[in-house]
Parts: sequence; C-alpha cells; structure tokens
Amino acid sequence: MPLPHETTAAHRSSAPREHTSSSPSRERGTATRRVGFVAGALEAGGGLERYELATAKGLTRRGWDVLCLYQKNGDLLREWSETAEVRERSQLDDERIAEVLSRVDVIYVHDYERFETALRYGAKAGRPVVGHLHLPPLYLRHGWRALVRGRLARSYDPRVLGRQTEMTRFIAVSHHTRALWIEAGLPEDRIEVVHNGIDLNTFRPARRGERDEVRARLGIEPDAYVIGFVGRIEPAKGIEELVRAVNAVAERSTRHVVLLVVGEPSRWRTEEESKSYVASLRRKATADTRWLGHRSDVPELYRGMDLVVVPSQWDEPFGLVAAEALASQVPVVATRRGGLSEVLTGSLAVNLVDTSWRAIARGIERHIEDPGRAAWIAEQGRRVVMRDFDVARAMERIDQVLRGVE
Repeated sequence: MPLPHETTAAHRSSAPREHTSSSPSRERGTATRRVGFVAGALEAGGGLERYELATAKGLTRRGWDVLCLYQKNGDLLREWSETAEVRERSQLDDERIAEVLSRVDVIYVHDYERFETALRYGAKAGRPVVGHLHLPPLYLRHGWRALVRGRLARSYDPRVLGRQTEMTRFIAVSHHTRALWIEAGLPEDRIEVVHNGIDLNTFRPARRGERDEVRARLGIEPDAYVIGFVGRIEPAKGIEELVRAVNAVAERSTRHVVLLVVGEPSRWRTEEESKSYVASLRRKATADTRWLGHRSDVPELYRGMDLVVVPSQWDEPFGLVAAEALASQVPVVATRRGGLSEVLTGSLAVNLVDTSWRAIARGIERHIEDPGRAAWIAEQGRRVVMRDFDVARAMERIDQVLRGVE
C-alpha cells in the first residue's frame, strides 16, 4: 500500500543490489556500518541532489553499506543503484519500511521537507536520524518585522525544526546556514558545520588543448572571452542582473564576450511560466549568449570558461558552483551573499561584489582588463579548495558525525 503523500514512480527499481567485489573500494578498514538515506526524486535537479549522491558514494568508500529509500526515480537512479541498495518507498508499507530501516545504524536525510517523514520512520525502526541542512529556513524575518510578526513567515513543526526537535543531529553546509537555523530555533549544540566537498579529480584545471576543444564543440572561437553561469534560471540566482551586466561589458569591451548559461528554470514553475521567463531573458541578452540548458558535462564546460559569475540575489547556503569553478582553476566573481563569503575567503574576497548589475559588471571588467589578476585569482582559488573543500575531508567529517550518534 503506498505511503500517504508519496508519489508512485512510473518506473520500478530492480531488486535490491547486493554489495559484491565490484563495489567501490574502501578507504578504511573500520567495521562496516549501515546508513539509510531517505531521498526524494533521484534526479539531478540541483546541487542538493547531486551532493546527496556524492555523499553516498563517499560513505561507501569509507566502509559504509548504503541503503536508499527513494520517492521517485530519475536520471540518477542508475548511479544510485551502482552505489547502494535502492528501494522505492511507494512500494513498501510503513511496517516494511520500519523492518528495512531496523537493519541500519543511522537514518540520513538531505532535504528538510523529508525530515518529518524520516523521524516517523526512525521512531518505528528505533534508529537515530541525522538531517543535512542544505538550505536556510525559508522566509526568516529580521529586525522590526520579526518583533512585530514573529521570526518565521512559515511555521515549522517544533519537534522537527524547532527547540523541541527530535532529530538527533544536524549537519549545516556553512556557518552562515547554521547561524540562520539557530536564529530560527534549532538548538546550537546539535548542529555541526561541514562545508560541501569538491572532487578535485573531477573538477580540475584544463590540460593542454582542452580549453580550445571545449570551445570548438560549442562553436566558440579560441580568443573570445567566455563568462559562465551555472545554476537554476530564476530571479534569486541573479540571472537577470548578470544578463544586464554582460550586455554593458560587451558594449564597452574590445574583446568578443560570450555568456554561457548552463541550467534550467526552477522545477517549481509550470512549463508555460518557464518558457515565458526564459524567452524574456533571451530577448534582453546579447546575441552571443548561449543557452545550454541542463548539461551532464559541467566539469568539462568549466574548462572552456575564462570567468564564472555567481550573481546570487539571495543568501546562498554555501556556493557549490563557486567552489567547483575555483577547483577547476577558473576565477570567480560572486555576490556578497550568504555562504559565498566562506568560499571566496582570504585573498579571494576581493572578488565579492554587491548584488547590483553595475557592481557585477565592474567585477567582470577587472578580469578582462587585467589577465594577470585573473590568473592569480585562479591559482589561489584552486589552492583554497584543496585546503578547505576537498571531498575526502568532507566525507571524513560526515563519517564522524554519523558514527557519533546513538
């Protein structure tokens, strides 16, 4: 019998995968433990879904057996099936789910919309639940609005995301995100900060000839100045400000400026709304803007870019795109919002700008006009990611949190 409020997937997963000699190699010789992921759609809808899968892969390398109870299949199902035992939740009743989860040591959930579901499962199975805070509390009020109308415009169940939370531990992707959740009511002694980790082999500098190869595939000449945007196409991500900034830069520059837009509109929009929004952006953008849509070759695309801009108009919880680009030794200009200041830290902070299109344009022009500055920022960026955001270090910290709960 399907679980309440869960969508039945159109495709049925195969039988549970057994770990064999073909499983990923182990990094540690510690006793095997089991972790149960409670996931939504197994699709590459954004950074959260990609990082959830990366975490599962990282934990298998550290000696964990991974179970994934998912709501709906998608384009990441194959990779999940190669990494973990996968079960579609809509095909199991509550008693069967409790039985399956009673065989794991800890339940782990990445989307706070599913924390309540995970807690229900954890109570039935008698297992602790750890939640990964990828997003800030939505609609958090500040200043006089918080005093007059309350801190949150959206209410959260206090047993899930409040002072009486029944969650065992939380992992926040940045100090900024942790502080917002404490302000929203979570007990500070239950939240650990583990910055997102970057695979330095996947996101790496371009080798000789790779830059031109990427551009050739896209029909872009080698001497063009290529600016990249990677993310959801929506106002909060600053795409409108970036389009306006690039228009201004292209008018003033002697270089041929090309903007690459990698991503799709938010899945919360209707298809008609998405088409209308993208059409309006296309009308405003220069003719040299390339709208690439969703791509699975983002690491390769970074290697063809001269600069990545993260023009966010909201408080980014972390800034995964910024860290990926820096790991690829591509300089990044980003707005001074949320966790981005924890990525562009130290000497890289000079590339944090205000959210206006004029400030973004000035940040871009500094790199076009001073190639030496761009090269220096790129080299420093790779070093910062190697030092602070290596995925192996992040997996070690997550491993420690999961092993430490009871």
